[in-house]
Amino acid sequence: MPSLIEKWHPVTHDFGLIKAPIEPVLAELLNWHGSLGIKYERTEIASSLADALASLLPLAASQMRRLFVATSSDWVACFQNGIQGSDPFPAMSYLAMRMGVLAMRVCCTPDREEYSATIWEVYARQSLGGCPLGYRRSLGVANDDDGWEFYE
Repeated sequence: MPSLIEKWHPVTHDFGLIKAPIEPVLAELLNWHGSLGIKYERTEIASSLADALASLLPLAASQMRRLFVATSSDWVACFQNGIQGSDPFPAMSYLAMRMGVLAMRVCCTPDREEYSATIWEVYARQSLGGCPLGYRRSLGVANDDDGWEFYE
């Protein structure tokens, strides 16, 4: 039986983490997207992580659904319903800069994928070491058509 991580690939293989309480994260995201004319319907799911991930279905290129999960630490996880993963960069970098906290992108695709990769990015505002786009650190290795590429 596949693990929850494997079952929900690609959503669980590329996700965001932000070091802030969940309510301020949600409020800031809703404020940002509201200013862009994007509306969300908020639904709380208290049963299980599996049920919460199932709420992302159907997976789509438009990524219209987001799932924020409070953890037992200071971090909140963010998943989207993307058919190629959660693509957390836009939200995590924006929220990190706007809220003055750290955020991350964690990506680790299976080796069997055509373009497998492991990527770790940290985002922060400039006063916390980030650049104007929010990047503080980016490390990765990706297998593209020409073989493995390593970058920092």
